[in-house]
Amino acid sequence: MVNVSPSALVAAPVLTAAVLLAACTGGGSSPPSSSTPTSVTTTVPSTTTTVAPVTDALRTLSTAVATRDVEALASAETVTRPGSPASDYLKYQSAVLSVIGDQPSGRVEPAGPGSFRVCDVSGSTTTCRVLSDPGFGPDGLLEDFAIDGISVDGRVTSDGPEVATSDVRMQAVAALQTVPAGDLVVVVAVRNLRGTAILVNAFAAVYRSPTGDRVEVRSTAGDDRVDPGGETRMLVVVPNSPVGGILEVPGTSAEFDEPFLVRVPVAPSP
Repeated sequence: MVNVSPSALVAAPVLTAAVLLAACTGGGSSPPSSSTPTSVTTTVPSTTTTVAPVTDALRTLSTAVATRDVEALASAETVTRPGSPASDYLKYQSAVLSVIGDQPSGRVEPAGPGSFRVCDVSGSTTTCRVLSDPGFGPDGLLEDFAIDGISVDGRVTSDGPEVATSDVRMQAVAALQTVPAGDLVVVVAVRNLRGTAILVNAFAAVYRSPTGDRVEVRSTAGDDRVDPGGETRMLVVVPNSPVGGILEVPGTSAEFDEPFLVRVPVAPSP
């Protein structure tokens, strides 16, 4: 990751490996040479309301993640309980794609009983994460699962409250503390209700963690200029931080004479 300025936001391909593949940063693992990968299907999962068997639910989620397709991700929510960590995880994946755009499909393959390996192949490098340990609610819908043995419960959130300062509105659409690095990736929606354009200085944002730590944003992606009445989405990466804090996002008018600061809760709406 690199620090950026408003005129040099990180290009989408630089962030892809860090925030998309099973929402992980740092290194990965390649599948054993003896494994036999099976190509991920690009067929959108059925929207039937029939509850999928245990293995099928996690397979549906894993396949949707590998396809890098927002329609497949939305369809996969039918096997998850609304408001659960599993559902929030799918929303996070879609939110990231809404900022960085279309990405090549990865692949998914069995990794053992009830677990699946999701892989991203880039040139000669293969990065994989194992999705396993599905947890189900009393209705039989998928609530939780683990990435490389770490549960997503407590690490993911979506649909944060929209807050406003000086006719600028922001919302943490989705966020996740990544596995294994622990970096926090937040997708922020911005709406400009002013009669003039604004510049959002997400590269200068600061995260106030639930424990009181003050952490500077490490990298960003997305458009920093929002025209009057317009809206955009931005992605920020905060080093080694959990969900549940406040992201303080500064900005200014396009003429640099009307600064603002919006404090965005990185937590679901009450």
